Amino acid sequence: METYDVTFPEGVSALGGARRCRICRLAPESTVALLRSLESDLPPLLLGCARRACPGVVVEISADERAALGVDPEGTEETRAFFRLVIPDGDPLSAGFDTSRLVLTAPTRGTALETSRPGMALVPLRALNDAGPSEA
Repeated sequence: METYDVTFPEGVSALGGARRCRICRLAPESTVALLRSLESDLPPLLLGCARRACPGVVVEISADERAALGVDPEGTEETRAFFRLVIPDGDPLSAGFDTSRLVLTAPTRGTALETSRPGMALVPLRALNDAGPSEA
């Protein structure tokens, strides 16, 4: 299991405003991860690794976002991008990864950032299943 703790500059609203959280992945190559609050007992958020869960969606982390994560804006230090799982209107059959809502992390720095990409779409889980497993 891969876990690392992160701190958000502002609280994660879906986790009761928690700033200190833990990312949990069953394995480094896992498609999904859990974002758990270290400050409350709220249920975790399910995240999809952007590179693996939605390989057709390219996520560029900007220099400003890298700086907010505390990594060199022009450097190569590892950052990770995750999409939040959403269930529109409480309908599990319409669940998918919201590519407009990102959680960015810098594992070696222990920092994280919530950000958005207006205009990006929901990628339904059913569409991902139809596409078959990804190689990443």
